[in-house]
Amino acid sequence: EEALVGAVTEARRAAPAVLFLPHLRLWWDSASPTLRATLRALMEDVPGDLPLLLLATCDCDAEELDAEAAGVFGDGQVMRLEAPSAAAREAYFE
Repeated sequence: EEALVGAVTEARRAAPAVLFLPHLRLWWDSASPTLRATLRALMEDVPGDLPLLLLATCDCDAEELDAEAAGVFGDGQVMRLEAPSAAAREAYFE
C-alpha cells in the first residue's frame, strides 16, 4: 500500500505523468481488498484537470474484469486494441 500511495503521490506532484499498471486482472486478483480500495480512493481523489493518466493493460475483454476493477476507469475510458494483420505489419515497414 505504501508503494502505491508513494507512486501516485509522486505522479501527481510531477504531472503531467503516466502511471502504468500492467496485467490489471492479475494484479486485481492478487491484491488485498485494502490495496484495491486504496487504488480506487487514490484515483477518485485525482482532480479532473490534473494531467495524470492511469494506463493499465489486460489480457481479457473489459466485460470479463471484476466490476470493481473496471470501475476504476470511467465510461468511455477503455480501449480495445486488435493485433494488426500480416499485410498491415508489412505495409508499416515499407
